[in-house]
Amino acid sequence: MDQGQAAVLAAAIGIPGVLLSGVLSYRAGRRQVRDQGVNEHLHWLRQQRQEHYVRFLQALQLCLKVLEEHTKPVVTATQAVREGSLEVDSDDFQRLYSPPEVIEKLDTLGDVREAIRMLGPEEIDKHADAVLRAVTLRWGSHNYLLNAHVTGEEENIEAAWENMADTSDATSETLRAFVQAARSVLTEPHS
Repeated sequence: MDQGQAAVLAAAIGIPGVLLSGVLSYRAGRRQVRDQGVNEHLHWLRQQRQEHYVRFLQALQLCLKVLEEHTKPVVTATQAVREGSLEVDSDDFQRLYSPPEVIEKLDTLGDVREAIRMLGPEEIDKHADAVLRAVTLRWGSHNYLLNAHVTGEEENIEAAWENMADTSDATSETLRAFVQAARSVLTEPHS
């Protein structure tokens, strides 16, 4: 084999090697860009989730604060009804059924919960829904207590007080479960 043939043979072998190397480099570059995009999206999603989970907890705390503030006049009114110093058909008693500040805070909590539904994951959505239901039932327990005093039946009044305690406990339990699930989602490496 002379030098000319050797050069042609070397070039023939080298050209596919260079082309193969170029194709592999191109693919590796595309994969790196795609992986970087996926990682950036996951980071953005985690930040959005964290922001909305915190907003949900803040809205929940405001809602619970307003509910606690509403509990005091409900308890006072029910005691006044028992003592005979307040009539159940009075404006003061009837006003306790739909306090605008409680409704406003529940609506806000529901709005933030909808953002969590969109951001997910489904597990957190279920926990947020459970919290919202528990808080709504807790507010409903106030109306249940008021209604029990309207009927005046002692067994209904006792059941209403138990319901208030149960809904308070349920709210605390669903809150703990939400926080635990949110913490898990936010600390998972690929969520």
